[in-house]
Amino acid sequence: MAYDQWTQFEEFASLTKGVVNVDTEDDAVTNWQVKVAKSNRSLKATITEQIPDERIAWRTEGDKGTVKGVVTFHPLGDRLTRVLLVLEYFPQGFFEKTGNIWRAQGRRTRHDLKLFRKTVMMSGEATDAWRG
Repeated sequence: MAYDQWTQFEEFASLTKGVVNVDTEDDAVTNWQVKVAKSNRSLKATITEQIPDERIAWRTEGDKGTVKGVVTFHPLGDRLTRVLLVLEYFPQGFFEKTGNIWRAQGRRTRHDLKLFRKTVMMSGEATDAWRG
């Protein structure tokens, strides 16, 4: 269920505080609008690897930086899954590099991951699934 909900990229805007909007371009490419402090940033994410119910890897390109990420799903029981998220962030620009020094991106990511966990735990089922 956690994997199925994660693949509903358009819903990240309602699940997290940092994401404003997500548009799906095709099976492997999505366009993201994210809020950073008082400004919005546009990012283009490309899925580089997808193994249903196990792993999704992607690369995100934007004017203010690049992110390489992977999320893995490890079943621990009938209704229990460990979700591991690993991100490599390469900031570009003064504001982004300063935020990186203060680890602002990591704090935002942890907060949004907690909101995702809360949504999955409270809903009981995923809205849909994308198997790529």
